[in-house]
Amino acid sequence: MSQETLNPQKWVEHYADMMYRYTLVRVKDPEAAEELVQSAFFAALKSQNSFAGKSSEKTWLFGILKHKTMDYFRSSKKNISIDLTSEEGSNQIHFDAAGHMVPKPGNWNLDPAKAAENNELARILA
Repeated sequence: MSQETLNPQKWVEHYADMMYRYTLVRVKDPEAAEELVQSAFFAALKSQNSFAGKSSEKTWLFGILKHKTMDYFRSSKKNISIDLTSEEGSNQIHFDAAGHMVPKPGNWNLDPAKAAENNELARILA
């Protein structure tokens, strides 16, 4: 089996569109997909000396892209912000000094199927 060699000058021409489509399907954000592909190319350029030639250039680049995409999801998961205001936006949820929610939430043991059934019945009766 012959060892594959890298040709960074041809990466964009040969792989950019394919890598972009692959990423866009996963992240569903065109700007993020573009940035991830660029980031993968940059990482590949920086680490091209570690390419052992055991896979094709395309497989190696897609492997880097796959890891960049996983990192994207990991970092976006850490940065999720949740709006703790009520639907109307006027009532804030507050916590006491011990970290307990004030006022306490309603019955969280309610069966969702029963709740939906009760809501449907109330709507029909109204």
